[in-house]
Amino acid sequence: RDSHGHLSHEVVIPGDEEQKISAVANVAAASTVSASAHHAVALLFVNQTSIIGAGAPTDTASTVRVSLEKVDGRWLVSEFTPI
Repeated sequence: RDSHGHLSHEVVIPGDEEQKISAVANVAAASTVSASAHHAVALLFVNQTSIIGAGAPTDTASTVRVSLEKVDGRWLVSEFTPI
């Protein structure tokens, strides 16, 4: 949570304000790597479209490994690793 907040406030938001960046991401597919009652790991296949200023849209595809922990009945992301 802290590293995501730092990245958002120190890199993403200033970059957006300077360059007028917009992005939309969609999970095209997901696959379970492992799962138990309180921990799960999944692979997410993500398609993202980004626009910088008045430039043409750029499409990118990526894969992300996401670890989740069940805390007080809610599944929370505990690790987010681009592959």
